[in-house]
Amino acid sequence: MKRLLALLGLALLVSMSVPTAANASPGGAADAIPADPRITAAVAAWKTSPLYVDRLFAGSLGNQEGALRREIAAMPVPVYVAVMPHGHWFAEKGDTIRLAGWLATANGKPGVYVVVDRSTATGAAHLVRAYAPPRAYEATEYTPPAQLDAYLKAIELKDRYDADPARTDALPERPERGYEPEPFTVGKALANGFGGFMIGAICGSLAAGLLVALAALFGRRREGHA
Repeated sequence: MKRLLALLGLALLVSMSVPTAANASPGGAADAIPADPRITAAVAAWKTSPLYVDRLFAGSLGNQEGALRREIAAMPVPVYVAVMPHGHWFAEKGDTIRLAGWLATANGKPGVYVVVDRSTATGAAHLVRAYAPPRAYEATEYTPPAQLDAYLKAIELKDRYDADPARTDALPERPERGYEPEPFTVGKALANGFGGFMIGAICGSLAAGLLVALAALFGRRREGHA
């Protein structure tokens, strides 16, 4: 219960924060990064270690924290990991890849930025020629160490990728799929009515022809028995 209340309080604090101008991107444009205490705490922690664990997730890595730090340090590309709460209650509104981009921009260093919670690992590449999957899953063990390990194993250096900055803007809204009814016109009504009349006439003619043929057939049989 205490952890839930702390999470809700943190979400409320983030939602009330005023956006501030962050570091300028290579293109010269400044991205608006929320004044988010999660981001501030992660960037401060990354000055001494590439692995940041929010206090709400204290102890979630268990005895594997040391091994994960060594695995991160051995990666062929700089990796920054934040084990922290996220979701629709926070400024990113459930767009965790955007949160990773905010973290990357605020930190101002090239690398792969990974956000981990209790069951998922989400990340983005920032100014490095690397493949960083949007998400990675370890289907057999839903724990932060397992999800982070699965994500780290999926990172690959690829020269064919451009060293672009991580995304910090919101995704465009998807247009709603709908079909507007065609406007009523006298011409369409007459055309539809005439089409229905013709189909009915053809079907009626076929049915009448079939009845006449059957009547003729039975009539011949009766004459033959007479």
